[in-house]
Amino acid sequence: MKQSSIRLFCMFAVIIAAGSASGKDTIVIRNQTHQGIFEGYENGNFIFRTSGGETLRETRSMVRELSLDPPRNADVTMSRGRTSETRKVQGYRAMRFVFMEGEKEQTDFATAIDEIRMQRPATAAAGAGAPSSGPAAIPAINLAGVEDNPDLTPEQRSAVDTYKQARTRYDEFLAESSALVSEMDRSQGRRRDELLNILRRRRDEEMPIRNALQEATNRLLAAFPQSD
Repeated sequence: MKQSSIRLFCMFAVIIAAGSASGKDTIVIRNQTHQGIFEGYENGNFIFRTSGGETLRETRSMVRELSLDPPRNADVTMSRGRTSETRKVQGYRAMRFVFMEGEKEQTDFATAIDEIRMQRPATAAAGAGAPSSGPAAIPAINLAGVEDNPDLTPEQRSAVDTYKQARTRYDEFLAESSALVSEMDRSQGRRRDELLNILRRRRDEEMPIRNALQEATNRLLAAFPQSD
């Protein structure tokens, strides 16, 4: 069996964008400074995930300053507004949020804003800006014309079966994570925090599943060593 019978093609996977825990955003609460990721603002509360993984929810009266590095796009809903608009958030100071409008700063009082929901790149497809902290997707292998071949050796058959099982498990895991990300983006308050914690745990759980798929992929390719 020639290796050319196995046709590789890219299948881009959903990558969890809950943000890197080592973010460079900075928030000053009372007299304490924290680094991490600014998650958003709702009902007068700042939501900030520290570099240690703790999610802070602080009222605006307790927040002295916020700085995003780099500034990022968010869906911003003004008080009594019916729809949100995309704006680039730079930070917060003197009771005002600071936005970038081209090369200029524009500020709005926090009391005039109902919600700020940070936008998250969700997929690695077509240059959609996937987070650099996420691992690259493992290319899928098209087994058409291979798995049903009656001339496969026992080792080749075992490699094919092992790969199929590992691929299915990995794809199912990514689909479950994608559904959780979608639910999180629709959620608020405590439920949103719960989903963030679940997604952080799943990032660690993904690694052994991913490693198993990588090992199965390497074994499959080794089982078909010849080429044209």
